[in-house]
Amino acid sequence: MGRFNIPLLLLGLALLTVAGTVLFLRPLASQAVQSPSISLDMVTTGNTYDETTNTMAVGAIDNCLASPTANATTHMHTTHLVIQNVEDLVGWQARLNYDGGQMRPFSVNDTPFTDNNTGQNVSFLNLPIDPLITLHRDTIAAAAIPPAAPGPQTALIGAIPITLAIITISIFGLETRRKQLETITAEEFAA
Repeated sequence: MGRFNIPLLLLGLALLTVAGTVLFLRPLASQAVQSPSISLDMVTTGNTYDETTNTMAVGAIDNCLASPTANATTHMHTTHLVIQNVEDLVGWQARLNYDGGQMRPFSVNDTPFTDNNTGQNVSFLNLPIDPLITLHRDTIAAAAIPPAAPGPQTALIGAIPITLAIITISIFGLETRRKQLETITAEEFAA
């Protein structure tokens, strides 16, 4: 009986030693930058996409809009939600809290630039070209923007690659996520 316990004990000790060494060396630690920043760029001059090099550039971020003409019924401005210092972005979501009597989001365009080489719209989310199909991956945007009304309001916007959306829906179901969003929005309006 004792002979069989010693080899098992040595095997267990060897496995623990290997596991401890692997965890101590931290090969599973993320090397990604962990200081993301999100800005609302009210003046998008300088934000560009270069289709020849498949790169994007962000100009100076101006988070304040100064406009001499303000007509709430027809005065619309394009803005960019800029996410910086992130590696391997797989999706994004933002909640916009605002005074509906002064400003409100109208719609969301998750791919504001055009790649004329592929004939596709592009954003940082789908910037890499898939080597198998030589195209940018498609994205799907979601927005919950309430009707215009004066006073405090909140909107929820976001986008993910369409393949991730399909996987998420197949695992969690569309109804589950819809109910979560309704609960969050109801809690925000009640506050």
